[in-house]
Amino acid sequence: MAKAAVHQLTLSLAAKGSGIPQESTVIALLPITLDTPMNRKWMPKADHSTWTSTSWIAERLHEWTVDKSKRPESGSLLKLKTTGGETEMSNA
Repeated sequence: MAKAAVHQLTLSLAAKGSGIPQESTVIALLPITLDTPMNRKWMPKADHSTWTSTSWIAERLHEWTVDKSKRPESGSLLKLKTTGGETEMSNA
């Protein structure tokens, strides 16, 4: 239920007349598992090569901030899948 609510919130905020500033962009990043110290602590035997790096996400956010042409369309639901340490992004 919570994931569906985030998806709907993203789409609603991106819609015309939502009340947010017109130049705003609303994007939902949908990783499977984030590679964080706490996840590593509680799942030490998991395959960490399938976890999405927070650095990878930070790099994308920075890229989208400095180059608007690379920014996904507002309302995008972006699935992040990491395999062998390589992350791919696709529309959900």
